[in-house]
Amino acid sequence: MNKIITLQSENKFVKTVVDHILDSIKKKKGLFRMAVSGGSTPGPIYKRLAASDQVDWTQVEIYLVDERYVSAENEHSNYRLITNELIAKFPSPPAKWVNFNCSLTIYEALDMYERSLDSLDKQFFDLILLGLGADGHTASLFPADPLLTEETRWVGHSSKGHPVPDRLTLTYPALESSREILFLVKGKTKENILQRIQEPDSQLPAKRIFQLEKTKVFFGDYA
Repeated sequence: MNKIITLQSENKFVKTVVDHILDSIKKKKGLFRMAVSGGSTPGPIYKRLAASDQVDWTQVEIYLVDERYVSAENEHSNYRLITNELIAKFPSPPAKWVNFNCSLTIYEALDMYERSLDSLDKQFFDLILLGLGADGHTASLFPADPLLTEETRWVGHSSKGHPVPDRLTLTYPALESSREILFLVKGKTKENILQRIQEPDSQLPAKRIFQLEKTKVFFGDYA
């Protein structure tokens, strides 16, 4: 399969991504671990996923890729978005819903999240869904961030975010522990950055994940 799958309509984009995710879950025997991202692009995907009766969601663990350090009720909260669009719509609760507890201090929240991960398991996640920022960031791994050099801890704190500076995020080691990684990218404004991360001399954060053999990109070329 080509690394970049281009889709010409929103309906085709959503259906193709959802079908791919469901197929991945059905192929795995036993527990399935999936990490999900916030943002506007995956919203319709989460709604269609939650409505599916093709898999047993009680056998799926859901993890949050990254979070803005805001309250759970804040409009910028990824926890709020994922809970409303996905978790709350499941017919039965998932096996786990692991997120960053922003009612704690940043370091307490990171520690609590990291204790839910087995960093000795080099293939911890089965699937991770990522977005791509206009500046080339993915998860909350931003250009020129010291967090890009982290090779031990699976979670970390970034202060490079916008409009909320403080972010809690999975790091490269955690992302690379996944058996499969999907970038969900939509719109003409993201086409340029998608091209830039493919340049041989690109130093953009998403490039490290993009170039992995197990990474695929679903690009919605319609907005």
